[in-house]
Amino acid sequence: MKVKPKSWISKSGHDYCSPSTLPLRAACAGSARLLREVERNGILIDNTSDAAERGRLLHALTVGCLENNLDTEAFNALSDEDKQQVMWSVDRTKEIIDRFKEEKYIAVYEEQIDLTGVGISGGIHGSRIDALILVPGYGAVVIDWKFGRVWVTNPKYNLQTKAYAWGVNQNYGGNVETIILQPQSPEGKDYMSCVIAEDQFDEIGKQIKGIVERAKSDDAPLVRGSHCNELFCPLRGSICPLWNKSLLEIPDKNSVATYFETLCPADRKKLYEHIQTIVHVATHCETTIKKLCVEHELEIDGYTVTDGKPHYVCDDPKKIINRLLPIAKEKGLEESDLFIPAIPPQIKSKSDYMKLLGNKKQIRDILDEIYVKVIGDKTLKRIKE
Repeated sequence: MKVKPKSWISKSGHDYCSPSTLPLRAACAGSARLLREVERNGILIDNTSDAAERGRLLHALTVGCLENNLDTEAFNALSDEDKQQVMWSVDRTKEIIDRFKEEKYIAVYEEQIDLTGVGISGGIHGSRIDALILVPGYGAVVIDWKFGRVWVTNPKYNLQTKAYAWGVNQNYGGNVETIILQPQSPEGKDYMSCVIAEDQFDEIGKQIKGIVERAKSDDAPLVRGSHCNELFCPLRGSICPLWNKSLLEIPDKNSVATYFETLCPADRKKLYEHIQTIVHVATHCETTIKKLCVEHELEIDGYTVTDGKPHYVCDDPKKIINRLLPIAKEKGLEESDLFIPAIPPQIKSKSDYMKLLGNKKQIRDILDEIYVKVIGDKTLKRIKE
């Protein structure tokens, strides 16, 4: 009787050891096994964040620009900063492609690469390379766009890009140049590259396969450390048994100063990062509790659900121009001074206009007419006794 092999595809459709997770799996082999177990026990792991959603959107818009299929509405809705990040990535990618304009190159985006040879399954989404350039006689170029504010490892040591490069080499042969583009990093870290020679791929394959095999073994150990926070492990917090009751390991506020002075610099680092991670977990738990109380009307003694802080909204630029432009011109200002530079220009806040034009009754009355008061989202608030 054949035993059906275990599935290592997560509910999100990725292998639990997908290339982007390899740094975490290398630091804590048991994280893949634990995540697989809790998902199969029906526990929902919320690993979404505003930063992750932003990254996915900026990736999609970068591809849209390069393929001349841009979602202009979504692009125009971006902040000025994010528009710059997208266009910077597009321009750098085009510059890299232009290096091969005399060659018969092929450039593709969001290309799925086969990594089954090192134990990583394709899944629904597969292992997708942001940009792949194939050049006969040269080899290939793998480009990975990073839109986060956390610096990433140089491609010479980066497990994610090394895995992509290994897959490209196995499929197409030749050397592979790996490039990380991260526009929010300082100069020198915003464009990092490394050429991996063909004779290095056997060793890279063994390295990645070893990480995957350790992570997927039944006795893969959990390891707690700074990587829990730095690598955004979705299990940090009460799901991970190593973090259970972790507050008990920290001295109380009256003795922590004395205790901290007795530690060597390395142990101070461990304690400080330990506390940072706990603060992160506590903040996440607080947000979850507030959401439950608001959405499911759960009661907490001494607290009540109330409307959030109100704010003022005006969504019609014509009202701003018609009512405020004459006053602005009297002060020597232009129409452009009334808006935040963007495509299209964005309306400023009510308080910004009072700072710009003065806090006179005439200004306040006009702003009261064109701005609508909007009640903030409901939130949990302590009852004052």
